[in-house]
Amino acid sequence: MNKQFFKFIATSTTSAIFNFSFRILFNHWLTYSQSIFAAYIISTTIAFILAKRFAFSNSTESTKKSAIKFIIVNIWGMFQTWAISLSMVNYILPTIGITHHTHEIGHFLGLSSLAISSFMGHKYFSFKTHKSIQESA
Repeated sequence: MNKQFFKFIATSTTSAIFNFSFRILFNHWLTYSQSIFAAYIISTTIAFILAKRFAFSNSTESTKKSAIKFIIVNIWGMFQTWAISLSMVNYILPTIGITHHTHEIGHFLGLSSLAISSFMGHKYFSFKTHKSIQESA
């Protein structure tokens, strides 16, 4: 584990808090599944700004190129979050006897599952650096 990973976890946690909060808000008007997608769209913008500024500030990619790649990685993350969240709510949590706050628990676990896959995707795809910069970090 390196300093960049911990910066990424800090920025991702901040973004996840926004994601979680917006999902709860949107759940007043949308289904659980729809609110996961809607919240993820908003939090992706927050995540990009924070990741570009703090975790991957040494990136040599243009902001536009990084943003496009970031969205591609986050589309995968959105489906990963959605699949895990719904699996937890509909199958796993009821099977182990958890019946209260299942939407919150499922969504939290879905978001948490992204820590490693998102870091790897963003480090090696969204915010690539030239080899000489990576070696000095």
